[in-house]
Amino acid sequence: EGSDTNIAFGSFGSIESMMNAKREREKIVMIPTPKALSAPQWTIKKTLTDYDLYSGYDKLVLKESSFDEHIRRHIPEADVQKIRAKIGIIVNIYDYDLGTMHKLLLRRVWGINYGLMNGWVNDFVERRSLREKDEIGLSWDPSTSKLIFGVISRSKAKRRNSA
Repeated sequence: EGSDTNIAFGSFGSIESMMNAKREREKIVMIPTPKALSAPQWTIKKTLTDYDLYSGYDKLVLKESSFDEHIRRHIPEADVQKIRAKIGIIVNIYDYDLGTMHKLLLRRVWGINYGLMNGWVNDFVERRSLREKDEIGLSWDPSTSKLIFGVISRSKAKRRNSA
């Protein structure tokens, strides 16, 4: 009863108990909700290889089937022709986990494969510390005409030092 902050408010309790309750609510609000619970339906899943991570190539390789089934149908035919002619188009890619937007070139790279390039290593591999056998997901958002990127799972392999 000697505390100045412990003033009684009848059935509402005291200022101190109300402040403690408010602090508890704020603590709960500050705990981030795991992204995995609300993650997009990943239509393209890929386990990364050394080739995907090598800075000299700077591209994420996508199989023709992944491109045809999950990306092509959302892109105007004129852009599909540019992609197939190895000219390519710039695609917006939203990093779902970090909430950042990036632009990469999407084009046929060799044979029947496609690639996301010109910034893949810098914007994703290095920034997200991606490693061989990490699993990533991609999904096309038709409402915003962009790819959504996310890390689904990390490899159990020991991480190399970035130095």
